[in-house]
Amino acid sequence: MEKWGKKELKKEFYFSPFLFLLFLFLLSKETLADTDSLAASEDKQYNFAISLFDEGEYYRAITEWKRFIYYFPKSELIDDAALFIGKSYLMGKEYDTAIEEFRRFRETFPDSNLIPECLYLRGAAHFKKDEYHLARGLFELVRRKYPDSIWADKSIIMDGWSYAKEGDFHEADVKIKGEKIMDENLRLMVKELSSEIEKGEKIQKKSPRTAGLLAAILPGAGHFYLGRHKDGTVAFLLNASFIWGAVASFQQNNYAVAGILTFFEVGWYTGNIYSAIGAAHKYNKWEEDRFRDDIEKKFKPNLSYNFERPLISVSFYFK
Repeated sequence: MEKWGKKELKKEFYFSPFLFLLFLFLLSKETLADTDSLAASEDKQYNFAISLFDEGEYYRAITEWKRFIYYFPKSELIDDAALFIGKSYLMGKEYDTAIEEFRRFRETFPDSNLIPECLYLRGAAHFKKDEYHLARGLFELVRRKYPDSIWADKSIIMDGWSYAKEGDFHEADVKIKGEKIMDENLRLMVKELSSEIEKGEKIQKKSPRTAGLLAAILPGAGHFYLGRHKDGTVAFLLNASFIWGAVASFQQNNYAVAGILTFFEVGWYTGNIYSAIGAAHKYNKWEEDRFRDDIEKKFKPNLSYNFERPLISVSFYFK
């Protein structure tokens, strides 16, 4: 019995290390499988959110980016996902929310290499709200703190273009020419853009003062000066009718009717002058808007007309 027991102990001695190693092997294999599965899930989640963004499903994309952040808080792309939330709001025209998301991103990821892009996009959101002074402050910050970034070059362009949006084409040209663009492709584009902006100073505008003066001399003449012949004809006939009626009433000693017609004629006459002046301002604005729209279409997306994705980000896809 004692012999038999020693043999059993010997068997256990030989087999135990083997079983232990087998256990470790299976455990490590299972752990690696879980890790691979987790990485695959991370890739799928990221790519799914990207695909929604590319398809214009911005609000669904926001949900998926938030899901990505929740499930993979230690991912190397966590800041990229967070920035995409702001981009999605920007593309969805929720500018105030986008501005808040970009502000939060800067506080949460102060050391991220995406900070220059974040600041630029925050400026872009203010730009879309016509808050050009706020946009210029952020563009200036990008240029000053991150001069070697592509976003610094884009900030120079957008800073200059903000003046063009306000109708100051001279200042726009000065701003764009006054800063050195590092990126070669953008430098060539800016050179062409500058020559186009220069034409803005030569836009044929109508003088509101001249339009008002002509309307005062002859009702309707101010509108004819602006090329609004139909409005000019109506203004002339309307004022002529009231003047003729008032004069005829005075000649017939019908002073009550003459007074009423004169009262209304003063209103029509004054309105004709103000209408001509307002129409001149509208004409000039229309010419400027048309001029800017043509430039934006030509140089899209570098002027951020719709903030399309090629301008906003270069994203990474997993294979």
